[in-house]
Amino acid sequence: MRIQSKNEEQIYLEKFGLTDYEAKAYLSLIEHGPLKAGDISYHSSIPRTKSYPTVNSLVKKRLVIILEDKPLTYQAVAPDEALEKLMVDEENQLKSMKQTIASLKKLASSGRGKANEQEGRHLILSNDSVPRKLEALTSSARSSIKFLVDNWGVKLVEDLLRPLIRSASNDVEVTAIMGLDPGPMPEFLTKLSGIDRARVVRYSRSQSIFIFDHETILMVNSTTASGMLIKSRELAKVLEDGLFEKIWSSGLDVKHLLPIANLRGGDDAFDLLDQDKLHRIFVQAVSDFIDNDVLLNTIGESFIKKIEEQIHLNLFGQSTDVIIPIVTRLMAQSLGDDSTVRYDPETRLLTVDIVDQTSNLPSSIWLFILAGVLQRSGEPLEIIKKVSYPSENRHVILAKVTTGMGEK
Repeated sequence: MRIQSKNEEQIYLEKFGLTDYEAKAYLSLIEHGPLKAGDISYHSSIPRTKSYPTVNSLVKKRLVIILEDKPLTYQAVAPDEALEKLMVDEENQLKSMKQTIASLKKLASSGRGKANEQEGRHLILSNDSVPRKLEALTSSARSSIKFLVDNWGVKLVEDLLRPLIRSASNDVEVTAIMGLDPGPMPEFLTKLSGIDRARVVRYSRSQSIFIFDHETILMVNSTTASGMLIKSRELAKVLEDGLFEKIWSSGLDVKHLLPIANLRGGDDAFDLLDQDKLHRIFVQAVSDFIDNDVLLNTIGESFIKKIEEQIHLNLFGQSTDVIIPIVTRLMAQSLGDDSTVRYDPETRLLTVDIVDQTSNLPSSIWLFILAGVLQRSGEPLEIIKKVSYPSENRHVILAKVTTGMGEK
């Protein structure tokens, strides 16, 4: 039996922060037991191209586990255990938010007179109060409205469309950032033509943030649908200058997105908004292409030159004894916990032991940075050995920091 329309269980799962596709996939696994990705697509009516990213997202959220890898078979975690984990995560997030607010409140009141002592106070709103409060704040905004919403929060924005467009027409600057998980794009995006600053990003933090007139913040928890209303210019500035600006820069304007979405294959093109993932794939592609250390060193030197021109770092001007330990640690982090990076300053040997490695070289920008720094210093990196251990799913690269003219 295929799951075609939204049932009560799916609606409740979406309240826990799951996307439409994730809820359908999870319900299919609950109903039918362990399934392969193709079978999940069949039983849940999810497009086959979306089944793998959807189920992998459920694995990351600890709602699904992998039973076998050939072929990949998935099993749903028991509902009571899975949803309890989600509730604990949301409770921890709320606790962290409260601690942040308390610290900001203390900062805001430090050295100020009684006139500012009320700033930073917060109010908890029930789930049925949030939509009414949002509409009231939107209608009364004087200068600006900014919001960053997740896939569930998009539904709140849909109900706010009329007051939002009305405010925009009254010279209120509206900045909309809508985070969508893999799945169908909301039809109401076509109605945002009245908002000049509107972008779509990949964002799945189970939380939506609205800021009015640079001082009033309403945070909405997507799991409980409850909200926290805060009045604090300091917190608003932190969110606007940090979180909003960073996420805005990675988004795609709605006016560009809509023509793409109407084309055949547009939904798949939308998945390319995940710039971090594209960045990792690009590094993998470059690593596959490079089969000698001369090319690695040449690309690395050009790379660090571009970094210095655009980011203005002083790090690469330090001695290699200072740079190498820093870069190797960053390389280890980028490759993940299952991989190791070791550098011996006595032998000047670099050993990179990678799990599930298929490229000629480690897929890390930090290897290119290290090679570029060493090339510039006259101590180019020489690849001595590359060994694969298929039975252990490991790949080891051994390289040496040469002494330049005399050694290589």
